[in-house]
Amino acid sequence: MTGAKIFMPDAVNVDDLPQGYPAYLGYVDGEFITAAGLARMFPDAELVLLTVKGGNALAHGARVVPGEDTEPGDLTAAAAVQWAAGALAAVPASRPVLYASVQGQPGYGMPDVLLELHRHGIARNRVRLLSAHYTHTLHVCGPGTCKAIGLPMDGAQWTDEYRTRAGTIIDMSLLNGDFFQAQPALTEEEKIVQKLGIVRQGDTGPAVRTVQALCNARLADQAASGRLGPPPLAVDGVFGLKTQVTVEMLQAGGKVTQDGIVGPVTWPVLLGIE
Repeated sequence: MTGAKIFMPDAVNVDDLPQGYPAYLGYVDGEFITAAGLARMFPDAELVLLTVKGGNALAHGARVVPGEDTEPGDLTAAAAVQWAAGALAAVPASRPVLYASVQGQPGYGMPDVLLELHRHGIARNRVRLLSAHYTHTLHVCGPGTCKAIGLPMDGAQWTDEYRTRAGTIIDMSLLNGDFFQAQPALTEEEKIVQKLGIVRQGDTGPAVRTVQALCNARLADQAASGRLGPPPLAVDGVFGLKTQVTVEMLQAGGKVTQDGIVGPVTWPVLLGIE
């Protein structure tokens, strides 16, 4: 990350927001639509406009609504990532924002967002992750700060009790300095991983043989270092239970999601470049 951190306020009532911030968060649909008001009041600021329904082309990102707060049509983690996949297909350099609770209810938290990104084959740096974590302590979530999640976020809404000079109470987020920078070019490793695609249980063919051969290479590395593991896999091109279990074991060692799906997060582990 580069540059100084960025403060980004938001509120249900746009009139409660103070002038002078470089960025503001708002919504294009749902119960509290603030996009037009933000554009009118802060024409020179960066705006992060989110959808909670998943159907607005003006949105920069999608908000996963916690289960107890949902209205009909609100987004789950799976639906939000599906929206992001569509946004990336339309504008590959868009870096859509995905906003969710740092933990959250099953199906609605940032861990679920990360799992869905993995399942869709969307690399981490193709999106911007904005977590909600109301510790009321200034931070961006990650292993180096609050430790509530094992992956660094791009920003965090750290309080919903920020008092302005006028006495209003608003939400406040802290963003990394590169939050509004253009999407970085793919590295050579990312280009390779993208071409490899997604491989999972039930698949057959050359891609599965590649997974099995790489698993065996990583198992040989472990054996050479004195660590015990399962026996080598038969490189038969059939992604069955033994291949699944071996992939999950290597995912655990690589400290990535243990779902047995080989995609952008797991290919580097199997290739030994994590």
